[in-house]
Amino acid sequence: MNNRFGMEYGDKAVKAFAQSLEVQFKAPFLVFRNSGNEFCIITPSKESENKPDLFETTLKLALRYYEKNNNERPINICVGIANYPEHGSKKGKLVRCAHLANQWAKDTGKWLCYYQSDIEIAYLRRVKIEERLAIALTNKTLSMVYQCQVDEQGKILAMEALVRWKDDELGMVSPAEFITIAEQSDLIYKIGDFVLERSISEFVTMQQHSNTSLELAINISVMQFKSGAFIPTLLRCLQTYDLAPQSIVLEITESLFMDNLDNVVDTIKSLKSQGIRFSMDDFGTGYSSLSLLRNLPIDELKIDKSFIDDILTDPKSNSMVQSIIAIANSHNLSVIAEGVEEQAQFDILVDIGCKRFQGYYFYKPVGSSAVSEYLQQCK
Repeated sequence: MNNRFGMEYGDKAVKAFAQSLEVQFKAPFLVFRNSGNEFCIITPSKESENKPDLFETTLKLALRYYEKNNNERPINICVGIANYPEHGSKKGKLVRCAHLANQWAKDTGKWLCYYQSDIEIAYLRRVKIEERLAIALTNKTLSMVYQCQVDEQGKILAMEALVRWKDDELGMVSPAEFITIAEQSDLIYKIGDFVLERSISEFVTMQQHSNTSLELAINISVMQFKSGAFIPTLLRCLQTYDLAPQSIVLEITESLFMDNLDNVVDTIKSLKSQGIRFSMDDFGTGYSSLSLLRNLPIDELKIDKSFIDDILTDPKSNSMVQSIIAIANSHNLSVIAEGVEEQAQFDILVDIGCKRFQGYYFYKPVGSSAVSEYLQQCK
């Protein structure tokens, strides 16, 4: 709130919310401000046992009271709850458990979370991953693999860059896990810079083994894209390795457009003027993708793997894929199906008009040297 509306606005909102808590949480509840924008509410155990939903009901009343009297100052809250004595018999332990539950609520996008023992286990792993990831970035021990994209004849047209991490202590860590954690810290910017630098440098070498021009698809996180350093970093990498911008396809997701749509579109247009192309990843999984298409200067739709998995058995998935291909054609966009793993999936995709494919049926993600060998064999 402070970042969006300023410190004065944030202070007024916190004070107004404190007043709403005081109005609703009368004795025997005890309410106090812990620090900054954090409040603690102590609920008598007997009261909670008799009416287990009393706390949540009262808190919702406090929110409604705030909204009714302060509709010019919107507020979002996250709540963590710890119970005495099962979660701790001393103040320090209870507060820690409540903090962990609160952080879990923030991380999962929920407004309220009750403490559970597995939350602490997950928290400790997250801390460990963040600690080891920072070391990996300093030592540049992350690596890149590439999954080739092909046409109907199996000719390699492009490759998607995918970051990987094998840690000495943690072993292989899934990108789905460490990228999520990195997005909750400044590490995502360092990962983004690493991916740009490493993938572009390796792509230039791979391109030397091909008779035709190839494209490099790079996934860009929302935070990275909205960073003021993103465009300069990307253009610097292209200049450093003497790579034409036309070789780059930036894969973005619909979540990028949830805030500041005009600014995002302006950034896309700026990069497109340089020759860089854009692909909408995971298309079909977001609720507003179709309405967004009219206003987005993108070049490609990428059909999500979840539809391809069921295309042979689920009529709705089959219909959805056909619809996406029709939408792409009507908007003059190219389309690519990801996650193709079987001959039958490939055959039906060809029948309904798909012309570009990615998946294990063709190529698995491999290192740059293996891709170079593929390209050499295709000459």
